[in-house]
Amino acid sequence: MSTTQNPAPEAPVTATAPQANPKATRRSRTPREPTAPVDPAVEEMRDHVVANAGAPAAAPEEEFDATAVLTLATLTEQYGPATPEEVDLALEGADLVKLASDGASVSTRRITREGARIWGIISGFRARATPAQRALVPAITDNFMRVAIWSTYHAQELYESRQDVQKDITTLRAGRTINSADLRRRASGHRDVLYAGLLVLAGKKPDLRGRIELVYNKNSQPAQVASSLRALVNLGREVLADTSPGALHRRQGSLIDENYLATGEALANDVAALGEVAEALSARPPVLQEELDLWDGRNLAFIEMAVDAFDAARTLDPSMPRIALISLRNFFGRRSRPAKDEPSTTPPAPPCPTSTPATPPTDARQAS
Repeated sequence: MSTTQNPAPEAPVTATAPQANPKATRRSRTPREPTAPVDPAVEEMRDHVVANAGAPAAAPEEEFDATAVLTLATLTEQYGPATPEEVDLALEGADLVKLASDGASVSTRRITREGARIWGIISGFRARATPAQRALVPAITDNFMRVAIWSTYHAQELYESRQDVQKDITTLRAGRTINSADLRRRASGHRDVLYAGLLVLAGKKPDLRGRIELVYNKNSQPAQVASSLRALVNLGREVLADTSPGALHRRQGSLIDENYLATGEALANDVAALGEVAEALSARPPVLQEELDLWDGRNLAFIEMAVDAFDAARTLDPSMPRIALISLRNFFGRRSRPAKDEPSTTPPAPPCPTSTPATPPTDARQAS
């Protein structure tokens, strides 16, 4: 009889945790520095940032690229028009001579382009700013923006009007250079030929020849050519209307007929048209450069006030947008403000001597 031997129960496995190295677990203790007193200004700024943590974050400067900036026309439509009188009230007390001098030193295109960018950035900021942020630029109001934007837009319109007039005059002069030489040559030639022909048809009548000589003008200017040619055409029609036997005899086979006179009249009208267009352009009220310089100076003043206001606001709240100057940076120079209580980097001036240097001793030989 066989007996079944049950296997002995396995001994429980006991996992022994590795012994921790006491040197490795020992923490080096550094003496704790005493807590510095909290600056009340810093604490106030921290409270302000915490209070506005739920407000929309200010967009970084990179968002304001040139393609996203509103045009001056759109901004003027948004804020409404103003008047020159309101601009003068906003800049009351300004030295107009200095404004014009400042404006003459910078091109209008640079000022209006920079102004459009800056007013667009500020307009975008005002659309999403919290009341606390608006309070940091309390003088940049809707009224300020309306007047400043309109002033910049007005300067842009004056500049473009001046450019259009100059372009029209340049185009006219270019056209006259190309066309007037041939036109004046043909009109002058027709005038001279008609003058000589009328003298033949007049015979030796002193009164008629005197009138022909009187209206004939050798001047080659368009207005003079046209005037003389018209007068000769009118005298030619009088000659053609003369039915006396002598006049009929002298006109036999002559090519000076009504068609010839009509051709001369058409040439006179064409030559006169060039001068009339030039006079019409000159009659348009011109935009003087001095007037444009003054508006440029006004707009530089508006831009300076706005940039200064936001620079001051950023000292209290760095989340305020920084109005960076681009094309006007050279005009305004560096606009960084030194930090408070920052030591001056300028070396101190040497002390001035307070006493008169001693007189050198007199040589004994000179004394004797």
